[in-house]
Amino acid sequence: MSEVDRIVQTLKDAGHDVVVLHHPIGKCRKCGETHDLAFGYCFDCAHAGQLRAAKRTAWQHIARANNLIWHRHWTNARIELRWAWERLTQTGDYKPGGTFDAEHPGWRDKA
Repeated sequence: MSEVDRIVQTLKDAGHDVVVLHHPIGKCRKCGETHDLAFGYCFDCAHAGQLRAAKRTAWQHIARANNLIWHRHWTNARIELRWAWERLTQTGDYKPGGTFDAEHPGWRDKA
């Protein structure tokens, strides 16, 4: 039994309601600072990555998809191709009022 399990059991035996939450704390893969992580990146680095994705042109999405296909990352390549189509047709995440507009106001002005 681990130290955490022993402490939790002691608290439960004493009549306390115990909820154990697992928040991955660690170093961000991008900036190297210690944060509460989701998918290995801190919030600021994840936000910056989404902003870079929003600013990509359709050709940049297609080029990234091609590279991902050659490296056999099929799911990510499919996402890049979907974003290329949405960028060309101004639908989905790229439509006015879509996901990128909601999460990153003003990204079109800076593109």
